[in-house]
Amino acid sequence: MSVSPFGEASAGSAGRRLSHNVGNSGGDAATCCRWTPNGACGTLDPALYKKCTSLHEYLEAKTTTHEFANLTACLGPDSSSYSYGFNGHTGNVSLSYGSAVVTSVKTPLKVTHAADCTNVAPQLTVQMDTTIDGTLTSSGQLSVADVMTAGGTGLDAVGAGLKRAHELAVASLWTTRTGCTQRSCSLNLASTSSTLKGFNGGFVGGTYAYFVPSSNGAYHGNVARVDLTDFSASGVSYLDLTTVDANLKGFAGGFSDGTHGYLVPSHNGAYHGNAVRLAVSSHTPGIGWASSP
Repeated sequence: MSVSPFGEASAGSAGRRLSHNVGNSGGDAATCCRWTPNGACGTLDPALYKKCTSLHEYLEAKTTTHEFANLTACLGPDSSSYSYGFNGHTGNVSLSYGSAVVTSVKTPLKVTHAADCTNVAPQLTVQMDTTIDGTLTSSGQLSVADVMTAGGTGLDAVGAGLKRAHELAVASLWTTRTGCTQRSCSLNLASTSSTLKGFNGGFVGGTYAYFVPSSNGAYHGNVARVDLTDFSASGVSYLDLTTVDANLKGFAGGFSDGTHGYLVPSHNGAYHGNAVRLAVSSHTPGIGWASSP
């Protein structure tokens, strides 16, 4: 049995709860339960029940805050001419000035119930461009459709935000490099050493980009690396593998597992199988890696 805000008892099996206390000695799970026609909140004081229902409804009404950057610029100078209405068919809210509709906006949230509503859960749609001030946490799968697809038209609010954040981050990285612009940037590795040319593939490890040596007119073993926080000549260093073994030259591609980088053997005058592993997760600057000819 449950008690309505009016002190009436009604049978039912489901209540809408604001908070709960599973260990309640009286056996009631709900400590602040909202009345529903068929709700069941156990035995509660009618005054508390009514107050909790009022609290629920108040919080629900205050879920959305609307802020006007400039009210008169938006709706007009005469507040007595303001009017507003909700179209239940389209789900839009219209803001008007006199008899003229100034704007018609979607409600922030829309819940769509499937034709097979017995077996298919409703879907919540966020209908406005969305800015997240706090942390977005997902306990399920977070899917962003068409975020990076060229010409995609299905960007949802979250996807568009993530795409814009990505663009801004990339722009920031480019523009902080010496001599770079947002759209283009170049760095001549050979200005550090004339041997730093003729590469075949590369990879990223830690905060460095690595370039795999191949042939610069002759097969060579000069692995070049560029500090990703300093895309300029001062961020370039290199390691000559042939000082370890004269056969360590002429590679075709490479990859990293996050701790090490691996160079794929190819041809150094003859096909060879000398795979090379480099530590990329941590470096001691200046040890083994040259930064000038």
